[in-house]
Amino acid sequence: MSIFNRLKITIKLTVMIVASLFFLVSVTALLGFKGAKKALTEEANNKLEAILVSRSHGLEHFMLDIKKDLKTQAVNPTVRRALADFSQAWQDISFEPRSYLQQLYITQNPYPGGSKENYDAAPDDSSYTTHHAAYHPYFRTMLREHGYHDIFLFDLKGNLIYTTFKELDYATNVVQGEYAQTDIGNAYRAARQNANGEPVFFDYKSYAPSHGSPASFMSIMVKDDEGNPIGVIAYQLPTDRLNALMLQKAGMGKTGEAYIVGDDYLMRSNSRFSKGKTILSRKIETYPIKEAFLNKSGVVKMKDDRGIDTIVAYNSIDFMGTKWAVIVQQDEAELFASIEYLKEQFALGFLISASFLVVFGILFGRSISVPITHLNKSMLKIAKGNTKSDIPYGKRGDEIGEMSKSLAQFRDDLERADKARQIFKHIVENIPAGIVIFDKNDRFVLCNKTFLNYAPNITAMLKPGMPLRDFAACFYDAQTGVTTDDPEMDALHISDKDAWIDKRVAWYKDTRQTERQSSTGWVRIVNKRLDDGTFIGMRFDITEMKDREIELKQAQKEAESSNLAKSEFLANMSHELRTPMNGILGIADLLTACDLEVEEKNFAEIILKSSNALLTIINDILEFSKIEANQINLEREPFSLREAFEDVMGLVSTKAAEKDIELLLSIDHNLPTSYLGDAGRIRQILTNLVGNAIK
Repeated sequence: MSIFNRLKITIKLTVMIVASLFFLVSVTALLGFKGAKKALTEEANNKLEAILVSRSHGLEHFMLDIKKDLKTQAVNPTVRRALADFSQAWQDISFEPRSYLQQLYITQNPYPGGSKENYDAAPDDSSYTTHHAAYHPYFRTMLREHGYHDIFLFDLKGNLIYTTFKELDYATNVVQGEYAQTDIGNAYRAARQNANGEPVFFDYKSYAPSHGSPASFMSIMVKDDEGNPIGVIAYQLPTDRLNALMLQKAGMGKTGEAYIVGDDYLMRSNSRFSKGKTILSRKIETYPIKEAFLNKSGVVKMKDDRGIDTIVAYNSIDFMGTKWAVIVQQDEAELFASIEYLKEQFALGFLISASFLVVFGILFGRSISVPITHLNKSMLKIAKGNTKSDIPYGKRGDEIGEMSKSLAQFRDDLERADKARQIFKHIVENIPAGIVIFDKNDRFVLCNKTFLNYAPNITAMLKPGMPLRDFAACFYDAQTGVTTDDPEMDALHISDKDAWIDKRVAWYKDTRQTERQSSTGWVRIVNKRLDDGTFIGMRFDITEMKDREIELKQAQKEAESSNLAKSEFLANMSHELRTPMNGILGIADLLTACDLEVEEKNFAEIILKSSNALLTIINDILEFSKIEANQINLEREPFSLREAFEDVMGLVSTKAAEKDIELLLSIDHNLPTSYLGDAGRIRQILTNLVGNAIK
């Protein structure tokens, strides 16, 4: 192995590629055919499963389209009118309806059996024939466009009042008549009983009116605009469209076929290889069909009724409570016929490929090893700091080219990173704060000059990459006397170096923000642990900010003292003004009570009103001054809230009357009569509120 390690990569890579190719050729020779067979088998199974899914989806869409069309017709105004008109016309027939209508539209119908839907109107003058001539072309067009076998309309008594195809069930009663126990009768009753108004479906069975042919039915209740039932519409579903879907030959080869089986194990579609019809006549009870009815799906190999190995894909569909097994099968011999041919072609191609790969391996090995050697030389130059070195092979479109581009990108990133480091270092050095940075492993990265100004004695001790503990030890060794504002730390600095360093390390690791006063001023210390583990310590000189705080507190104190003096002055002035003002009010009140001339009485009332207004202003000033001087006190005494309201009403009633405003007081008698509080303040608040409202 040591000899191999000493070989150049050019030789080693070439030898390894050639040896690997020989090994791959040998393994491929042994496993190729087995793998090809497995792949072809999987491909064949996938092909059958894809056809199975296609047929199942087609079948589901076919049935859902019929269901959707039936629901659409159930709310179609034409169908509603037809039901109403045919129901009334049925009642207007004076003869026995069945014999009468079958005589007109079946026996006397000029068209042969299978074409009687072409007859629009009988030669009588009944209202039924009038409505038949009006509506029959619509239903016939719908029948032909959708490929239905027949379309039925029932009244609420179970009378089959209209059919498009005109078979022997026409004009019968499916509640009591001879076809009551057939699926047409079941379809009618189920639609009547279905409370949610959704369609109901009945699987294919032999149906006598259709000459014993397979017939399935889908029906739905028809309601008027008010939601009242007016009848039932039903479709007799076709078998030809079902067969056309299942008997498609695309992808089925010569031996493949797809068919449907009901839960009675009778076929619901014709066999591709049967000359006669197999619907409801051939019974198939095989393992795949039983599994399908257990809601399972898959692909199995089995012998068919001819004793031939067959690959069978199976699943099931459930439509409106009816479950069908869907089967797709093909003879194994046809399905895997290409395996022998591929075996021969594989052997020939293998020999040619092996020879080519050996030659190619040698050339390919050198195309890789030589560029790698050159790229290695370029990497060595970059590692030595030569960020201007040229990187070859950058224009190649393969991995070598990608390696060259990556190396060039690395070189450019290295150059940009170096520039970014220089810029970052410049920013850190010039930022007006002390900065120290540790990586996520708590190893010292850098600090700036401002930080060192707080501890100039440690400058010579700092080394990039040193552990945080060693960094803390530098402070211990460099400082003497008191080192922090923590008495415990100060004591440890004298008595226990290791304990002091441990506490210092823990202090650095925590995210914190503190302020400290030193002999040179105030410092704000901010320690921050980032999300990636990086630790940043910052030191801000806040001496000037602290000085401003002291100045602001002094200014605030002086302002508060000035404001207090102003409030006391206003309070004293208000008291002084109220005494003479009350005298003026008293004299003015006496004057208004005297027998004065009209003009003199007006003058006296003006004096009284003006004095009251001025007294109100003085009282307000007194209140504000009390609040600012912190002299206002709230009483806590029992009082009657009703009396307080009534007092206020008495005070403001005169002003309200002057403005011709009706003032009413309504108090709930269930409220308590006595409260605890300041009755005077309550009256003052109410007086202001009501007074403002009157103003």
